[in-house]
Amino acid sequence: MRKLTVKFISSTVAAVLLLCASSVNMFAASEETVTVADTAYNASSDYSDYLSKSEITESADTTLSLNITSFSADSAQVSARDGRLIWQNGSGSVKFSFNVEKAGLYNLKLVWNSLGAGADPDFGIKINGEYLFEGLEKVTVHQMWENATEEPRTDDQGNEYAQEQVIPDEFNETLIQDDTGAVAEPYLFALSAGTNTLELIRPDQSIVISGIDFVPPEQTVSYKELSAAYDIENVNADVIEIEGEDAALKSNSSMIPKSNSSDAGMSPSDPYKFKINYIGGDSWSKPTQKIIWDFEVEQAGYYYFNMRYKQSELANDDSLRWLKIDGKTPFEEAKSLTFPYGSGWNYYTLGESDDAPYYLWLDKGPHTLSLEVTPGGKSEYFARLYDIVQTLGDEYIKIVMITSETPDANRSYELFNQIPDFNKTLSSCKDGLLKLAEDMKSASGKNSTQAIAAMENMARVLNSMIKSPYMAHQYVKDYYNNYTSLSSWLYDMLSMPLAVDKIQFIPAGKNAENNKTGFFKSVSFGVLNLLASFTTNYNFSSDESESIVLWVNWGQDQASSLNSLIEDSFTPDTGINVQIKITNASLINGILSGNFPDLALNMTRTDPVNLGIRGALCDLTEFEDCEQILERFQDGAEIPYKYNDALYALPDTQTFFLMFYRTDIFEKLGLGVPSTWDEFLYAATVIQRNKMSVYVPYTQITQTTTVNSGIGILNLFPTFMWQNGLSLYNDELTATALTSKKAVDTFEAWTDFYTKYDFNKEADFYNRFRVGAMPLGIAPYTTYMTFYSAAPEIKDRWSVALVPGNGDNRYVAGGGTGCAIIKKSDKKEAAWEFLKWWTSETTQSRYSKNVESLLGRIGRIAVSNKNALLSLAWDPHDLSVITEQLSFVKEVPEVPGGYYLTRAVDQAYWAVLNDNESPKDALNKWSKIADDEIKRKTEEYK
Repeated sequence: MRKLTVKFISSTVAAVLLLCASSVNMFAASEETVTVADTAYNASSDYSDYLSKSEITESADTTLSLNITSFSADSAQVSARDGRLIWQNGSGSVKFSFNVEKAGLYNLKLVWNSLGAGADPDFGIKINGEYLFEGLEKVTVHQMWENATEEPRTDDQGNEYAQEQVIPDEFNETLIQDDTGAVAEPYLFALSAGTNTLELIRPDQSIVISGIDFVPPEQTVSYKELSAAYDIENVNADVIEIEGEDAALKSNSSMIPKSNSSDAGMSPSDPYKFKINYIGGDSWSKPTQKIIWDFEVEQAGYYYFNMRYKQSELANDDSLRWLKIDGKTPFEEAKSLTFPYGSGWNYYTLGESDDAPYYLWLDKGPHTLSLEVTPGGKSEYFARLYDIVQTLGDEYIKIVMITSETPDANRSYELFNQIPDFNKTLSSCKDGLLKLAEDMKSASGKNSTQAIAAMENMARVLNSMIKSPYMAHQYVKDYYNNYTSLSSWLYDMLSMPLAVDKIQFIPAGKNAENNKTGFFKSVSFGVLNLLASFTTNYNFSSDESESIVLWVNWGQDQASSLNSLIEDSFTPDTGINVQIKITNASLINGILSGNFPDLALNMTRTDPVNLGIRGALCDLTEFEDCEQILERFQDGAEIPYKYNDALYALPDTQTFFLMFYRTDIFEKLGLGVPSTWDEFLYAATVIQRNKMSVYVPYTQITQTTTVNSGIGILNLFPTFMWQNGLSLYNDELTATALTSKKAVDTFEAWTDFYTKYDFNKEADFYNRFRVGAMPLGIAPYTTYMTFYSAAPEIKDRWSVALVPGNGDNRYVAGGGTGCAIIKKSDKKEAAWEFLKWWTSETTQSRYSKNVESLLGRIGRIAVSNKNALLSLAWDPHDLSVITEQLSFVKEVPEVPGGYYLTRAVDQAYWAVLNDNESPKDALNKWSKIADDEIKRKTEEYK
């Protein structure tokens, strides 16, 4: 077998030129500006066009229930059992045939539940073999969640914390609708009489389906029309009170019950302790997010709806909710309950006014109340802005393909000549933005908002580019800044947070007690709350003598999540108490002062070995089952915490690099996904010739104490060393291994990225990837959740792949944090039991999900347990890439004085880039300095 080329990256210059010369089409793509066709669409207008062109205009009056056990499957792992359809892995498609006796407009209802970790499935839906309108290629249905226990969790001081969220056994009943907010109500499907087909395509999640029905659309009338038949009599019954935090079901695991301890009017309230007393806020703000409460009616009769709420984030704007009782909308006005802005907690009565409420008839017995975030009339504004933002995004890509992101101010690019309909497109977007801003002002009573301001600012930039066509390129930076702001506001304009303290159904004849909390009660509560803050113990567990002590440098919420898990499963199972102390004090200071914990979590990757060789940490190999515990991690994950056969920590987080790419731009450029560095450089050549850029990070993200943890050491240089069969240290770990010809060639190839190929040394990859200016890059895999959660406008326009390799060698360097036991601890056995519990699959999975419920998916933990990683909610395709990349992670060992390796590579790198030193001279000089320090430290700690 031919020997692998050592200078596998440097040699790609010739490879790229040869490849370009032999591929006429690809060369043309890289030489000329590739026009990226507009891919924008207005989902609302396309859906409206579908309905307006349909000859079927009458709503159906009967329900069509499909026989879900009679189907044909295309590459899908599907089986039928007990009248249910079991769809494993969510791959392929499933088709059903059904007969329609009378043509009509129907809603589509799916009765289903998740078989996986709870990720929301995304279906493609075809009727009679085609997607009827834009948006059906991928329709999201949301998994419902419930509290794991009836009562909140509590700590030993009586403070309450939210329950864990779990998937209920009951099936979800979902009406298919647009969840972006472009269409406010469930989709209508026009079905002709005769035989029809429904095809569900690739939900990407394992699910079970118990029912598929085409149902008549809900018909509602106004309250005025409905109440004309009312004969309202006073109801001799108590007010029905529902605590907001007692919600039965939520459509997102992050919609957890919460605590507000600063308001005397909360129900319940306590100035001394945290009490769970409301639900909602930021976690309940996106269209289609729903909360359902159960309640009981003792006396049938007429009642009206009253609620204590807080909406303090949308100044000059309202938060909207769709109210349903027992799954049905009582009257038209219930589709859009309007909660205005206020600085504190307020009361809302559904009606024309507080004195003229809308009455609901409630039968005796159990009922459900649901409140769903709805765009209401805002859906039209969102759809219009969505169309403009997509057009502006595509136009920006066309611009930078000509000018780059930093145009030459002295050059005339004549964008209006190079980009078809350039001025026409900008003018259309400008007029659209100004008209939309005016319409939104009118709807809100001439009040401006930050979203409206962003539209007007973008319109001003566009106007400047139109009025000065030969100078339009000078506004590229302003275009980018205002476009990214506008993109953020696109989804924020439909973000409508709302917090619920309590809900009341008030019997006819009784008045709502909507009184504000009394002045003296508020003052006394505030004083007691202030005094309590001076005596509150923010640590957990008070009996230190009987507990193992744990130090963490986390926020209160994360520490609370850990403490609740400890009290739920660790202490009951082992009988070992744990005292968590939140501190930013260094472990070294604690050990030197004699005030030290028994163990520490999330230690930066350099600390365990550095402290261990100094006798500060326990050697975990002393425990008999240590080798067995290491099997729960990726092979070699423990290497950074091991030295001279001693293991000073277990990995508790692990991170690594992935490759991210924009699928839409790759398609337009005719590029495939690179799997080798030659292919990566070819793709980079095409991208750069079209004035865009790629991202190969240099910035050293070496250590971190945050919960999420950063990527390991030395950026991608160790990856290149691994992929060339090299190591950073000699076999004895007593010196660097950077002076061999192969190592120098690898270092030179790496620096070539930034010298010959002009790659960015650092960049705002998140924003530039979003707008398409940087459609290819390598970043920590945790970046995946950032794009997934915070960049919905490029949903389905990006994907992930393995980091390129040298042939079949796909090794990447890893990173993360460790957890260790202090050697001076007299509770080592108990601390070891804790570490085994902490790094177990169940604990890591539960803890990550708990943090996600607080922070959203962007707060997902980079768990070290490989099975825990699989238990989290991922797109199956992306999970397969992530787990495959994990299998290629190879960790860098830590040695005494190893910090000089980081410094040496860094100094050599900058010597090449800034001082034009030869890679060989720079690396040899600085590796010798590192070797001297490593030798000195090795001798010191033999």
